[in-house]
Amino acid sequence: MHKIEFDTAVNPPRATGVWIEHVGCTAREGCKRLLTARAVLLSAGAIQTPQLLMLSGLGPPVQLAQAGVRSTVPNEQVGQNFIDRQILSFSFLVKHHVSQMGVEAIGRAPDSKGLRGAFFEATAGGREASEFAKATAAFLPPKERGEWAIDLMRLIFSVHGIEEAVDQAMQIVALQEAPESRGEITLDGADATRMPRVNGAHLTSANDVVEQHKALQSLLALLNTSALRPNARQKLDISLPFGAQWPGALDCLVAEPAARSGRALVVPCLPHRNATHDTVTQWLRDNALSSYHYFGTAALGSVVDPVDFSAKGVRGLYISDSSIFPKATRVNPVLTIMALGHLAATKVIGALEKESI
Repeated sequence: MHKIEFDTAVNPPRATGVWIEHVGCTAREGCKRLLTARAVLLSAGAIQTPQLLMLSGLGPPVQLAQAGVRSTVPNEQVGQNFIDRQILSFSFLVKHHVSQMGVEAIGRAPDSKGLRGAFFEATAGGREASEFAKATAAFLPPKERGEWAIDLMRLIFSVHGIEEAVDQAMQIVALQEAPESRGEITLDGADATRMPRVNGAHLTSANDVVEQHKALQSLLALLNTSALRPNARQKLDISLPFGAQWPGALDCLVAEPAARSGRALVVPCLPHRNATHDTVTQWLRDNALSSYHYFGTAALGSVVDPVDFSAKGVRGLYISDSSIFPKATRVNPVLTIMALGHLAATKVIGALEKESI
């Protein structure tokens, strides 16, 4: 889909169809095609819904002009309020065979001092760890991941025995429930085939940084419980002479007194116990991951009417996906999105039936 077509001869403008690219066509035939409709229900997610709105002329006028898009309805809030909930994850090898355990909810930390707590999950066994590592290059810091790193992970895991060893691991995850940091989605030109620019603005809120420090301490406490500690594989007990410390990533493998994880073999390598607050904060920035739960970029109230899911300033255009959530859901949003889609579709059908009477 390239953009939404509007009839601008009426006031307010009315959505009359969508421009799509016909699969399998040749350039000689012309690949773009207009599909007309009485109404358009847009559900492209928190990244591409605002992109399509802006490409169709709904958005911040200055940004649209810079991208070469004619403004149909100005709305400064389209693409704003991007929410990307962060997670902090530990993986540790266990001493015995682990049966496959899908994502299991452990529980949530209670609210404290007016801040929202974290939600904790765990997964283990099967091919969970190796497949995730191959797909995301999970052993590298997030900022260093790329296609080359994913190819390297696949090569490493092709060596006999490595995949089986890594799959005998458990992951414990702290999911930040209600981040205050807000990013934005902006256009990268007027071509719909180009992904928009995404500024996650991760951990720009001081409260979010506090929550990540709390998440780190909570995961360490879980790792040190009587249920997990005896089952974690231990680091190698090799000391360097004269009190020297093992450098960099070797701290993941070798036991030393300053190791924050104790003797448990944990990935990613954790900052030492004597690390400064600023050093730990930087480590959190480098190692916090996306939950891929995106919200907010066409929020109810500012972009979408909360009564009937219609886009403000136009007729015939409705939106139903996670982009309309002004805040993050506490848990995985999939079921909420599906229920919302059913409700929105019911309302759209009802509105069209009224128009036909």
